[in-house]
Amino acid sequence: MTMTLDISNLTLLFVATVFALATAFVWMFCEFERRFGKRLTAIALVRFGYRPDGTIDRNANRRD
Repeated sequence: MTMTLDISNLTLLFVATVFALATAFVWMFCEFERRFGKRLTAIALVRFGYRPDGTIDRNANRRD
């Protein structure tokens, strides 16, 4: 049994490939955020004068 690749089959294959790649990219981004998001958030909080628990660090402006 032979299968011919007409435009409808190629379109379906293309759409399925794009959907699979988009799903993989979204999953990869969510996995990256889950693993490293807490650490990056803590670093950003300290950089802008907050402690990692979210409270304001009163001595943040006195650091060199």
